[in-house]
Amino acid sequence: MRSRFLMIVSLIILGIGLIGILVLKATSTSSTTSNQSAASAPVVQEKTFLVWVAKKELSIGEPITRQALRLEKMSEAKALEFGIKQDTSMEFVDGMVAKREVSESQPIYPEDISYPGQSGYVELIIEPGYVPVSISVPKTSVVGGGITEGSTIDLLVLTSSTQNLSGRPKIVDLDSVSLAPLFTGIKVLQVNLPKQDPTVTSKLSSSPNTEATSSEISLVLQLTRKQVAKLTIAKTIAQLEVHLSTGESLVSDLTADSGDILSDYKAVRELRSQSQILQ
Repeated sequence: MRSRFLMIVSLIILGIGLIGILVLKATSTSSTTSNQSAASAPVVQEKTFLVWVAKKELSIGEPITRQALRLEKMSEAKALEFGIKQDTSMEFVDGMVAKREVSESQPIYPEDISYPGQSGYVELIIEPGYVPVSISVPKTSVVGGGITEGSTIDLLVLTSSTQNLSGRPKIVDLDSVSLAPLFTGIKVLQVNLPKQDPTVTSKLSSSPNTEATSSEISLVLQLTRKQVAKLTIAKTIAQLEVHLSTGESLVSDLTADSGDILSDYKAVRELRSQSQILQ
């Protein structure tokens, strides 16, 4: 009787052991399968955009340079809050300015920028109390080169006390010619270079008697009302000369007359049919 009892107890213990082994095996298999599934599942990365943002606060009409902006990687959710659905692009051009106020670390859009030559550009950069005035001068009358939007120039006039030089006629009285500054330190608001016509360029290059430098450059200057009045008179009696300003020249350095070039010059005039010819 006792041996039968021990056998039953042994069978029960053996059964419990087998059940435990099966449970552990099932748990291990389930854990392994779960780990394998987790490892094989692709990792979803959040979409981001490259956005130009302002390093500092930008005011209306303030020049924008590459140093004033930075590229920032922005999450799709944050970019959508600013209405951005793709990477923003930026074309950096000398003279570009802000069309609206932009706070620090805020995105700046291409439509927030005004470029030289665009409509409304001059109104953005002109200072209070000034008016924009356009003048046209031959390329040969621009001295210094490198004149762009924002440059400072000196405006000089070539005059004669005996002859009107506004139409750039041939000078017939050398003794009366003088050069003097009309304005100094004038801000250039816009530069319009002449457009080259390929057909005209071809004709100029094939004709040795034609000067290609006859084309004119248009400049929009920032002037006061008083300066506008003086310029109006100057344009009707003198030739205009544009010099890139160094900011260090004295008025006397910009003044000259024929005596500085021809100190011993003496004109001999011969009258021919009511015209004067210098010999």
